[in-house]
Amino acid sequence: MNQGATTLSVALRSCSQLRSLNLVDNWIAAEGATSLSQSLSAHSSLTALVLKLNPLRDEGVAALSPMLKAHTSLTSLNLLYVPCGNEGVNALCEGLSTTFSLKHFELSPGTFVEECIDDTAALANILRSNR
Repeated sequence: MNQGATTLSVALRSCSQLRSLNLVDNWIAAEGATSLSQSLSAHSSLTALVLKLNPLRDEGVAALSPMLKAHTSLTSLNLLYVPCGNEGVNALCEGLSTTFSLKHFELSPGTFVEECIDDTAALANILRSNR
C-alpha cells in the first residue's frame, strides 16, 4: 500500500482545503507515511487525521513528526492499533510538543512495546501541557 499512499500524497498536494483524512486499515507503512507527512505538512486546514490499523511502526510514526509540528490546526489524531516502540514514541513527543490545538488523541493499549514505558510517560506529560 505504500505505492498507493505515495500516489495519494501527490493528489493531496492540490487539496488545499482538506480538513479531515481517514485512512483506516490501508496497510500504510513507513514509506507511505513519509510521503503523506510531506504532503500534509502544507495543509494548514487539516483538523483530523486517522491512521488507525496501519503498520507504521517506529519509522512511519517518526515520519509524521515534522507534519505534527507544522500543524497548528490539528485537533484530532487517531493512531489506534499502530505499533511502535521507543523511536516512534520519542518522535511523537517531539512532534506533539508544539501542537497546542490537539484535543483528541487516540492510542491503543499495547500499541507500544513494553520497553518504552518511560517514553509513554513523557508523551503523557506533553499532552497534559498542551491543554
